[in-house]
Amino acid sequence: MLTALAIILTSAPFIKADEKSPATDSGGKTMIIIHNPIGGNGRPKAPSKQHIECWYCDGELSFDFVIPEGECTLYLTDYATGFMTQYVFDSADHADIYVGALPNGGSIEINTASGHIYYGQIVIDD
Repeated sequence: MLTALAIILTSAPFIKADEKSPATDSGGKTMIIIHNPIGGNGRPKAPSKQHIECWYCDGELSFDFVIPEGECTLYLTDYATGFMTQYVFDSADHADIYVGALPNGGSIEINTASGHIYYGQIVIDD
């Protein structure tokens, strides 16, 4: 049984993210390519060149940062149980983090050593 899902990340404190449509491969994972939104303090800013690929498949969350932001702390809240789990990974390399089954999805927060915060949601679509 294939499960479709979506992971949507935005940079805090902004609500809008520049997202691409999810693409599902034959392995059953859905990948969303993430961009940082443009500034939010009312002043014009250049768009960030940061680009994060993030996907969930077979109990693993995977992350690829185009521009490394140092050590990252991932907070995952499982929607089924309400439990929050913390993981640490380095954004300089591809990261696969085993988080287990998330039958109801979950929410994620990523805090980077560069001071950026990203929020996301894992949506499981039956």
